[in-house]
Amino acid sequence: MKALCLLLALLSSLMLPASAADVAPLREAISLARYTGVDGRVHTLAVLEDDGQAVSGVDLSLLLNRYDAYSLDVLVGYSHDDLTRRIEAETTHVKRAYADLLPAVLGSHHPALGINYAEHGREARMTEPFLFPKMVATSAAVHQLTYQPEWLLDYEVELGVVFDRTITATTPLDEARVGFLVVNDFTDRAYLMRHINTKNLGSGAGFSDAKSVPNFFPTGPYVVVPRQWRTFYQDLQLSLTVNGQARQQEKAANMVWKLDKIVAEVVATQGEKRWESHGQPTSLYDGAGIPKGAVLLTGTPSGVAFRAPGGGFIAGAITKSLFTFSWLRGQSPIAYMKESYIKAQRHKPAYLKPGDVVVTSVSKLGHITTTIQPAAASASASQAQRP
Repeated sequence: MKALCLLLALLSSLMLPASAADVAPLREAISLARYTGVDGRVHTLAVLEDDGQAVSGVDLSLLLNRYDAYSLDVLVGYSHDDLTRRIEAETTHVKRAYADLLPAVLGSHHPALGINYAEHGREARMTEPFLFPKMVATSAAVHQLTYQPEWLLDYEVELGVVFDRTITATTPLDEARVGFLVVNDFTDRAYLMRHINTKNLGSGAGFSDAKSVPNFFPTGPYVVVPRQWRTFYQDLQLSLTVNGQARQQEKAANMVWKLDKIVAEVVATQGEKRWESHGQPTSLYDGAGIPKGAVLLTGTPSGVAFRAPGGGFIAGAITKSLFTFSWLRGQSPIAYMKESYIKAQRHKPAYLKPGDVVVTSVSKLGHITTTIQPAAASASASQAQRP
């Protein structure tokens, strides 16, 4: 089985070579990748080039004698212009393969936003953005995901946002350093369908656990810290392909809630435990505000595999449940409808399956390559468990 997984990954890489990325010029932004040096410490690399397989640039940790685990901490005490001068003056460059890079950001408690692009709202039959926590550790940009047959595995390209400080309601955002990265918010739609609150979709019920399965949160190869973040992020282009075929494509400028609004809505929750994750009440973030290093997920565009059931399907399934007396067996008409829809969705080819290769990218932020691997029989049960 291991040999089969390696073969699938190799064939995928040969068929779908990664394209070179347009790295933001230093006058516009500083791109920060993380890797483990020969000294065993975490090094931060100021990325200057990205050929799609490897990145190269200046080792800021060596240059500044800063070996912080969080890349934005390496920049503390330096202005953008000062950093640019130091990077441009350095003649020794380091090259690291994508496969050698660490997750761009660490952490396992992230505030997330759903339905922040109008067209995605229409395909999901939801009209208002809503918040929920994503409670899972980040993974690296070269990413393998072991498929489980009970899943309806869906993908979501998103623009991730991080900060250089804790963000509260009184934090002046114009004074903060803001970093951007590409992320993929993988989702088990079968679990979500079973646990979603159909009477209050905006409550986010079911979303946290459906999106918080281990290895469901790969991050891009680097965090990009722009000089002027307000104008920078709105020009970014989000895209996602499966086996080379485009599935999602949208500009960040088309977000329903812009970044200021998202931040304001998140911090307005004041850390209250309004959501449930893994059977426990939880908040959108840990502490007094959005912690530095927590990834703020800003929503996905249209083009995901899932389509919400239409009124005709819902009415037909509920009627059938009444005539088949499923309610006498302890299954409510709504539960019957959900199971019927999950069964129907399993025949849809858009959902991910073993052998698929997902490339998730945002312009100037690099890309993530995810290979969907078949489940090993001995590991199947443990891999599927939610913590």
